[in-house]
Amino acid sequence: FALFCPTAVVASLFFIAQTNMPDISVRVAAMQTGIQATYPSYIPREYRLSGVYTTQDNSVAMDFTGPNQAKFTLTEEKLPWDSNALLNNYVKPTWGEQYDTIREQGLTIYMYQSNAAWVNGGTVYKLNTTSGSLSKKQLKNIITSL
Repeated sequence: FALFCPTAVVASLFFIAQTNMPDISVRVAAMQTGIQATYPSYIPREYRLSGVYTTQDNSVAMDFTGPNQAKFTLTEEKLPWDSNALLNNYVKPTWGEQYDTIREQGLTIYMYQSNAAWVNGGTVYKLNTTSGSLSKKQLKNIITSL
């Protein structure tokens, strides 16, 4: 019994730390950049967080990997943009005129293939995928979970 109790406590602490590690990593990166970065509450079942890092432009980026080397990156950056500024400064220069505009839960979301960009509360979000690895439903679920 004396050996079991400390082992159970250590195992419980390890489990709690492991389940909260993505959120902790994002919070540390957010403190380094000074923005309020958040970890999405919805991640497609087969994907896992593979890295969190800050970039030179003071944004927080999260890389996720899935089956068959599928990847997506969620970038959060504090900019004084609204949806129109995002459209003119990022969407059109990057994707041209081949984007879709979707309105979901008060957000204007620009989508191109399996990529998305939107503004919420002064933060610009960009979700970029490799090889069209996410469906529109998965994209919407990730976006609305932030």
